[in-house]
Amino acid sequence: MLARWYSIMVGILAIVSGILGFFAPAAMRGGATEAVITTSILSLIIGVVALWVGYRVESVRNVRWFAGIIGTIYLLMGIIGTIGSGAAAAQTTGMPTLASGLLGVASILTTLIGALGLAAALVPMRPVSEQALSPGIA
Repeated sequence: MLARWYSIMVGILAIVSGILGFFAPAAMRGGATEAVITTSILSLIIGVVALWVGYRVESVRNVRWFAGIIGTIYLLMGIIGTIGSGAAAAQTTGMPTLASGLLGVASILTTLIGALGLAAALVPMRPVSEQALSPGIA
C-alpha cells in the first residue's frame, strides 16, 4: 500500500534530516541555531510518528489520513520555502528567482515529498478489477 510505504519513507527521511540538522556546520545553519534545532526536533518527532504509523497502525484509512495530512504540510512548507528562497536571492542579486542554492533544492524536495504524500492518500485502496474495466461482460 502506497500510504504505508510513504509513512515509512517519510519517517526514515525525517529522522535522518533531524539528526543531520544537529551536526550541520555553522555555515549551513546561517546563524539561526535556535530555528535549526527546533526544526531538527520537529523532524525527529515527525519521523518517529511516521514510522509508528507505517509499522504499527492497522487501519488503512488512518494511514491514508496521516499520509494526506503530512503530505499537505510538507507541500505547503515546500511552496513557502521555494518562494522564500527566491525572495532571499532577489535581495542578494537584485534578480528574483524561484529557488536558489541549497535552500532552494531542499524546498523543491520538500514540495515533491508533500505531493507524493497527497498522491499516497488519494490512491484507491483496492486495485481496479477486470470487471470494473469492462462492465458489459458478465
